[in-house]
Amino acid sequence: RRRQRPAQPRPGNPNQAPAGVNYPLQYVTGFAENFQMPDIQAMNNVGINTWNTVNGVLCLYGFSTPLTPASDPIFWQASHSRLRMALVAMFATIAQPYMFQQIDGQGVLIASFGAALAAELTQFYTVGALYGATAADAFVVNVSPSVNTVANLALGILSAAISVKMSPFAQAITLVLTSVPLTQSI
Repeated sequence: RRRQRPAQPRPGNPNQAPAGVNYPLQYVTGFAENFQMPDIQAMNNVGINTWNTVNGVLCLYGFSTPLTPASDPIFWQASHSRLRMALVAMFATIAQPYMFQQIDGQGVLIASFGAALAAELTQFYTVGALYGATAADAFVVNVSPSVNTVANLALGILSAAISVKMSPFAQAITLVLTSVPLTQSI
C-alpha cells in the first residue's frame, strides 16, 4: 500500500486582513486627505474601510463589512468571507478523488475522506487562520454514521459535516499605561 504524501503548506493565508503597515500599497504615492483615527474608527464600525498614511506607510486601514459584530459575529470581518471561500474551494478539490469510489462496509473510504479534510484544515490551523489552543479546538470534521447514514450511503452519498472557528484580526488596540513613583513596586 502506498503511503500518501503529507499536504504541502498553503502559500499565504486567506484569513489575513490585507491592511495596515504590514501591507503597504505598492503603486500609490499619496492621498488627498488623511483621516484622523476617531474618524477611521467610526467609518470602520459601519463597514467603510479607509486608506491612510500610518508611520509613513500608505495602506488600507480597515477590512470590515457593513455587518456589525452583534448582527453577525463571524462575517463582520471581511477576511472571514475570504477564508470561507478558500475552504469551500479546497473541500471541493479534496472531495473530487472520492467521487465514484466504492463505499466499503469497513469504513475505510469514509475514514480516508475525513482524514484528507482534516489534514488540509490542519494547514490553515498552522498558519493561524483557524482559532484554538489545539487543532481540535479550531475545527471538527465529522464523517460518523450520524452524518453518513446507511440510507445516504445506499444512495451513493458520501458526506462530511465540518465546523471551523475562524481567527479574528485585531480591529482595535487598547493600551493602558500606568506611571508608578519610584517608591512603589510595579
